[in-house]
Amino acid sequence: MLDLALGLLVFVLGAPPGSAEARSSAALTQRATSLFHQKKYEAACPLFQRVTELEQGRAAAWGDYGLCLARLGGHWTDAIAATYQAIGLSGSDAKLRKAAYYNLGKVLEKTFPSHIPGPTEEGTLAELEGALPSCEIFDAVPGCNQRAWGCFSDGVGLGGLARFARDPRTIAQKPWPVSNAYVDPETILDKDVLVLSGGALGAARSGFGACASAVACRIVWADACNGRVGYQCDITIQRPKDDSLTEGGEPVPCVIHSTETGELIIQ
Repeated sequence: MLDLALGLLVFVLGAPPGSAEARSSAALTQRATSLFHQKKYEAACPLFQRVTELEQGRAAAWGDYGLCLARLGGHWTDAIAATYQAIGLSGSDAKLRKAAYYNLGKVLEKTFPSHIPGPTEEGTLAELEGALPSCEIFDAVPGCNQRAWGCFSDGVGLGGLARFARDPRTIAQKPWPVSNAYVDPETILDKDVLVLSGGALGAARSGFGACASAVACRIVWADACNGRVGYQCDITIQRPKDDSLTEGGEPVPCVIHSTETGELIIQ
């Protein structure tokens, strides 16, 4: 499972190798990991929390703690905060961020907070003429005093396509790409456009006939300071119920469920 790849069994310690603190953190992590795999979350989570206290700057420790709280249940706010902390401390570790995005979207079912801008905030768009898309402002991530903007092709974050920027004037009037019908749906178009939701009916792989595809994404992170927007998408490909195509007298299967996690870079 991808969510378990966040930090469990990966002992990248921040304390000096061989120090008492490092040995203590390693032992606590090993014990907590064993309890986690036994689904003894009530016992594992306090140990993961202790590791974050010993090594406050280690991203994987915060990721482990957040995931454990999510599995324990009933501690959603703390689980989300710990996962946010893991992303904020991740530095150049894109693999760790990807696992954290997965946890936020799939395990915690969390969308990053945003709101429709008020008159003062949307003043940057007032100078533009012509039709404008709906846009949102995402909350600033911990430790960042900037906020990211998202502009959408179809409603305010409810569907269609999305672009992101620090200044919405750079994206508000850019044309949206046109995507052809296909079975294997893409989530990124023209390198900077995320398909938040959509579907298509197209020719499947040889012998599979026509299958419907659908993609549904959520934004789980919007860091304007580091120029990153994290997303997690669920992709489904399946045959319409009224499709009677058979192969050798049996219905041809065409059901695929997958999850795609990644990040867009804000220029």
